[in-house]
Amino acid sequence: MSWGANFADFDHDMDLDLFVSNGDLNPNCTPMGNFYFENQENKFVERGRELEVNDYGIGRGSVLFDMDNDGDQDLLVVNQIPILDYPIESATKLFRNDISNGNWLKVALKGMSSETSGIGSRVTVIANGKKLIREIDGGGSSHLSRNSVISHFGLGNSTKVDSIIVDWTGGNRQILLNQNVNQSLTITETEQSSFKWYVAIFITIVALMAWYILAKRKNPL
Repeated sequence: MSWGANFADFDHDMDLDLFVSNGDLNPNCTPMGNFYFENQENKFVERGRELEVNDYGIGRGSVLFDMDNDGDQDLLVVNQIPILDYPIESATKLFRNDISNGNWLKVALKGMSSETSGIGSRVTVIANGKKLIREIDGGGSSHLSRNSVISHFGLGNSTKVDSIIVDWTGGNRQILLNQNVNQSLTITETEQSSFKWYVAIFITIVALMAWYILAKRKNPL
């Protein structure tokens, strides 16, 4: 039984890998190892045992965050305590990521008109001819868990980020160009100009006045 599933670029090669936390139902529990599927040229290869993340505790959730602030995604696996006898230890485990070997970028959002952590917004990074998209969902992708709201991008051997595009929930769009790799950015939402609304209202009023004048000329009564 699979519970805590999370896609992330754990190895920083610009594609998404997949971790899955597995665990049977209490109290009749059969040990089930977790999965780690590495994305190898659009083919997922299971490497959980090789990377020693195939913990056989009663898995439920998994949480992605940069525990040691070194730019890669570490992993917290939430395990249940068994109700009956269980052949191995079942406790929540923290796994440090030591497999990443490329550049990276972290983007935190600070909403003003939008939600304060950017939940519901979308961050697009373009680097080395590739477009990478992350949607800030508040961590709702894993059972009994909440991921970091900081969007994380593996950049491979890219030495520059061509552009960062933020689409806020209110419809506002911000673009940052020519950004450095291997850094953490906080992007604050700029206030959307209301000038275009004034222009639209002015044009509407002028059109109505013109229609009224023409109507009066045709029918002065």
